Amino acid sequence: MNYGIITESVVAVRKIDNSKSEMVNQLLFGETFKILENKEKWSYISSSLDRYCGWIEKININEISNEDFKLINRKKYFLDQELEIVNPINNSRQLLPIGSQISSSFFLKISTSLENNTSKLNPMIFINSPYLWGGKTVYGIDCSGFVQIVFRSFGILLPRDAKDQINHGKTVEYDSIKINDLCFFGENTKKITHVGIYIGNNEIIHAFEKVRVDKLNNKGIINAITLKKTHTLQAIKRNF
Repeated sequence: MNYGIITESVVAVRKIDNSKSEMVNQLLFGETFKILENKEKWSYISSSLDRYCGWIEKININEISNEDFKLINRKKYFLDQELEIVNPINNSRQLLPIGSQISSSFFLKISTSLENNTSKLNPMIFINSPYLWGGKTVYGIDCSGFVQIVFRSFGILLPRDAKDQINHGKTVEYDSIKINDLCFFGENTKKITHVGIYIGNNEIIHAFEKVRVDKLNNKGIINAITLKKTHTLQAIKRNF
């Protein structure tokens, strides 16, 4: 089985092997993956961080050995801020997004003072980032991608989608809710379609149209401007 590592800042993961296909995920700088299937210009891969699968273009693949794959993933650290580096291949400027696996920089021969970064990410840094299905950066992000990137900095590697994230952590009641608890929304616990992070004072930060702060009660999310309920609360999970 082959392995690879991302050296681009962001790489789109597609639902099928076509550049016009729906983007279902993004891989960020330093992330590694398994190559499960190859076609002429595309490879079907599984992310080493969450086992999420999809198609990426072969031009974005930098193959690594099984031994290197294990070495790179022995310890993981992620950026809690954007970082400008000099790409060693062409000596050009490269901007790495928040959430990049900066612990891979030693393998990629990139020098940075943030190689052992363990700071916890402030989710407010994403405020007003536009909503983008499959996105995971401040330039476009969806609700579960937002939660996943924030929790990476806490040392918690959650699945990609909200419907799977709900299966992690301890269930708590609304009366016991604490900052950084995850709130899940949908028709019922089997049909979860949205997730956000509780930030205290009956407020939640989530990606809905854009990353925003709205009101939260035991029924769901109340739009801070219209004062109308937009999502129905189904569960609260505590991961630390």
